[in-house]
Amino acid sequence: MNRFQQLWDYGVKVFGLYEFLKRYQDSRVNPQHSSAAIISLFMCSIAARAGSLYQVERMGKSGELDRLMRGRKKPSADTMGYAAERASVDQLKGYGASMIQKARRNKVHPFGTYRGWRVCAVDGTEVYSTKSPCAKAFEWSKRRLSSNGEEEFYERALAISYVGAQPRLVLTMERISPGEGEVTAAIRALEDLRLRNHRYCDIICADALYAKAPFINAVIEQNMHVLVKVKQDYYHLVRDMDGLMAAEPPQVFYGVTSRDEPIMSNHGVSYDVELWDAEGLTSWEQVNCPLRCVKVRETKKVTSGGEIVSETVSEYHIATTVPIAIMKPLLVWEIAHRRWDIENTVFNDLKQNWGFRHCYTHDPNGIRAVYALYCIVFNLMLLFAYKNLKGAPRRGVTLKELARQIMVGTQTLAQPLPIPPRGSG
Repeated sequence: MNRFQQLWDYGVKVFGLYEFLKRYQDSRVNPQHSSAAIISLFMCSIAARAGSLYQVERMGKSGELDRLMRGRKKPSADTMGYAAERASVDQLKGYGASMIQKARRNKVHPFGTYRGWRVCAVDGTEVYSTKSPCAKAFEWSKRRLSSNGEEEFYERALAISYVGAQPRLVLTMERISPGEGEVTAAIRALEDLRLRNHRYCDIICADALYAKAPFINAVIEQNMHVLVKVKQDYYHLVRDMDGLMAAEPPQVFYGVTSRDEPIMSNHGVSYDVELWDAEGLTSWEQVNCPLRCVKVRETKKVTSGGEIVSETVSEYHIATTVPIAIMKPLLVWEIAHRRWDIENTVFNDLKQNWGFRHCYTHDPNGIRAVYALYCIVFNLMLLFAYKNLKGAPRRGVTLKELARQIMVGTQTLAQPLPIPPRGSG
């Protein structure tokens, strides 16, 4: 069976991909190639991990796309880039949200993403940087001085995704605008998610950067729990917790892992954890409700050949709104560690394997459109691999191998894709 045809049929049958392409329209005037054709080719190139629009253009000139698309002349890299600049980001994000809603209705996480809880993480990342941007990029680029004093231009994005069990779907990906902080962008993304995907999770976890009252209040207002690491010793919450627990013995756990796996399966990393727990703290006056605080002292042990090769001790606090009655402190610690899933299995995977570091366009609207397309294709691939193919990655068919099969499938289709014609929407 042609893997690409399987992926296409799955998207059409389960998530209404054809109907979306039929409705989708960008703002180009009298285009040579339809909006549906451009978006379809863009999505196919991401799924097959082509890496850049120029690679797609070369594939079109060499005849590699003849089985995929009708017509002798395929869109050029400039045409696809211009279409991204004129893309309807709202339509793309709306379709991405509908995919998440359908996946949830189909019980994509029937037992939650971690221990019965649906957990999301929020984090930001640098996409790319350059010291020689094009002229258009001067209008919008974020700028800073490099270590050697030269000015460089960079792009940052923020994402919210499920963490814990696969598939770790990306709920949204937003561009962090020039002059906008990461926390401000996160609050904006949360509001957008509230409008598009109500009650999408139970807990949102974040690192110490997000230990800010406006962010915590934004989560509370959506009737969800928040869990943030706090490293700032000068916070009143931290000082009160340390004073309150000074004479209290901790709960101690030996040889635990943040993934609840045997040590050998966790790359020889285990933790000895000391936890102090208290709730009903009101010393963070800007936060709109009392908080629970878990003080953590963890000893990270790295073993090799059955011997400990390194030990690292760290101490921090976790602020959360989850009551003690429904969540034990060790689970709070585990969820705080699972926040790294968004870094390890979303950002790192996209950058290393999906061409996410590539600058597809220098236009702000185009960048937002590319982020939305990445969310759609990334989620569709995960759902295809873990749900339609019944957990193929767990049976040895890695996502990288699946992408290779999809690339081959684009060149061996029995007939071109039934892409809606121009103006059909």
